[in-house]
Amino acid sequence: MIQLKPGMQLTEITWDLSVTELSEKDAFYYYEQRWRYVQKDLLSKGEEQLIEQLIADYGNGVFLPR
Repeated sequence: MIQLKPGMQLTEITWDLSVTELSEKDAFYYYEQRWRYVQKDLLSKGEEQLIEQLIADYGNGVFLPR
C-alpha cells in the first residue's frame, strides 16, 4: 500500500478520492489515467522511483498516459 502524503503528486491527482492510501496497482492506474495533471517538475526523486517501479511491476515496462 502507498500512503498518500501532502506534496506527493499522487495525492494531488487523487484529490477526489476519500482515501489515505492506495494499492500499488491502483496507484499505477491513477498515474496513467491522470498523468496530464501531474506537475512533473514537482515530482520528488522518491516519487519518480516509485513511478518507475510501478511501471516495471504493473505496466510490464510500458507506461501509456492518457
